[in-house]
Amino acid sequence: TLEGALRLVRGRPFFGIDPTTYIWAESDAQEMISSIVDIAHELCSPLALMEMALGVLEQRAAVEQQEQVNDVREEVRHMSTLVNELLSFSKAGLRAKDLELRAVPLSGLCGRVILREAQGKADIAVNVDAALNVLADPDLLARAIGNVLRNAIRYAGDAGPIAITATVRGAEVLLAITDS
Repeated sequence: TLEGALRLVRGRPFFGIDPTTYIWAESDAQEMISSIVDIAHELCSPLALMEMALGVLEQRAAVEQQEQVNDVREEVRHMSTLVNELLSFSKAGLRAKDLELRAVPLSGLCGRVILREAQGKADIAVNVDAALNVLADPDLLARAIGNVLRNAIRYAGDAGPIAITATVRGAEVLLAITDS
C-alpha cells in the first residue's frame, strides 16, 4: 500500500551518502521526485472537491446516514494526509542547498516545455524575449512551467489559445501562463 511505501522511504533517498557515489542516478531521482509532486498535486483537486461535497452531503443526509458520511470523511482525510506526506517527501528532496541556480534562457526553456507538454494538442502563443535570462534551477523551472501548462492544456486547451508571457519588473521576471 501507499502507507507501507511511505514508511520505507523518509527524507531524500541516499541522504548522507557521498553524492558522487550515485551521481549516475541523480536524473532518475529527480524524475521520480517530479512524478511524485505531479501526482500529489493532481490528487489535491479531487480531494478538495470530495471534502466540499461531503460538507453538502453531511447537511442533507438523514440522521441514520451520518455514520456512513463520517466514515467517508475519515477516508478522505486519510487520503489527504497521505498526499501531504508525498508533498513533504518531495520537498525534502528539493532542499535549497541542493539547488544550483544559474542563468537560464527563458524563451528556449519555454519552447522545450511546450514541445514536451503540448504535442500539438493546443494553440500556445509565447511572448518571451529571446534574450531574457532568469536565475533559476532549469529543471525545477521547467517542471513548474510544465505543471501549469499541462493543467491549462487539460482544462482549457480546446477553449482558445494559451499564452505564455514574461514581463521584466526591476530585478524580477513575472512569468504568466494564461488561458481563455
